[in-house]
Amino acid sequence: MSIEEENRLPDEEARREEEDLQDEATSSAEAPPEVVTDERAPRDESPYVSEDGAVMGRDFVIPGVNPRDHDPYKFHTGVKRDHGGEDAIEIIDLVKQFGRARILNGLNLGLPEDQVSMVLGPSGTGKSVLIKHIVGLLYPDSGDVLVHGESIPNMTDDELFEVRKKFGLLFQDGALFGSMNIYDNVAFPLRQHTDKGEEEIGEIVNRRLREVGLEGSSDKMPNELSGGMRKRAGFARALVLDPDIVLFDEPDSGLDPVRTALLGELIQEIH
Repeated sequence: MSIEEENRLPDEEARREEEDLQDEATSSAEAPPEVVTDERAPRDESPYVSEDGAVMGRDFVIPGVNPRDHDPYKFHTGVKRDHGGEDAIEIIDLVKQFGRARILNGLNLGLPEDQVSMVLGPSGTGKSVLIKHIVGLLYPDSGDVLVHGESIPNMTDDELFEVRKKFGLLFQDGALFGSMNIYDNVAFPLRQHTDKGEEEIGEIVNRRLREVGLEGSSDKMPNELSGGMRKRAGFARALVLDPDIVLFDEPDSGLDPVRTALLGELIQEIH
């Protein structure tokens, strides 16, 4: 090979590389761009906005929920079925927020008269908060709570005192008075709200304690009882006034299977 041919080789190689690059550029311009999608990626990255215009993450938070979850109150929604009767309790657009944590967000719910109803949902979704609104222990930020057609948030203290006589309420932990024995705890509503004599009160209290399996524990103090026994004592107290509406906040928590079954039978019996 001559010296002239050797000098020409680098020029030809450079020319071929340039032509290859031009061909690649032309083919890539003619071909449609490749689109890579990830079906798992959220399509909308904007935060959730409630009906009242509040933005999650800015105006309020829900513990454990991503602000971009566009159905954060999935446990508040569902099809409202016609039960063919009147609602004893009606919840209308109920909103409740503690600090920046919004627990209830426009909840609508009807609990029918003369039926046993259940409110189901994971811990922290507002079940206990709902019960406290129904009996007037909490007031909504907006919305309304109707009991037999009467607005609980708009009642005076005297009116609320009277309407609470319609309710029997069992709290999660029993909520017994620590300075009273079990008998006096159960008798307290009768002494507070009725003019019954002690003999009649004793008959009612002993009957209710017997129904929940605590007939031999009337003289014990709450701190002498197990958690399940305190729960049953609270149940007995909730029934002594023969209320129109009985509300149970996790009635079977802390009870063994046998007591749970007996409790379910008792609920059906008093209904």
